[in-house]
Amino acid sequence: LELWLTVLHNTAKPYDALLNLLPRIPPLLENGTDNLRTVVYIIQAYVLLCPTNVTDSVGPTVVSVCADMYSELADEGRLMILRLVETWLKAGPPNTPQVLEKLLLTVMEAVHTGEDYPVLMSL
Repeated sequence: LELWLTVLHNTAKPYDALLNLLPRIPPLLENGTDNLRTVVYIIQAYVLLCPTNVTDSVGPTVVSVCADMYSELADEGRLMILRLVETWLKAGPPNTPQVLEKLLLTVMEAVHTGEDYPVLMSL
C-alpha cells in the first residue's frame, strides 16, 4: 500500500495502470481499520489526481463503506474521513455532493447528537 501511495504522489497524470487499480480500493476499506490511514491517503491522492474518475467509478462504494464504518471509528479515524470529505468537496466534480450525501448525512447526524462536535472542531 505504501508503494502504491508513493507512486500516486509522484505521478503527474492518471495512467491506465493506476486507474485499473481503483476498483481494489473498496475491498481494502471493507477489510477493517488496520490500513485505514494509508487507504484514505490513497483515495485522497486519486481524488487530487483524477477526481472525476474516482467520483464516478468507486465514489459511491467508498462513501457507503466509510459511512457504515464511521460510527465505529476512533476520533483519529473520523478525522481522516472528514479530511477526505473536505478534499473531495474541494477537488471533485460538480456531482460530488450528491455522491458524498450518505457520508455527509452520517457526519451531520454525529454532530447533531453531540458525539462528533469535538472531532469536527479539531479540523
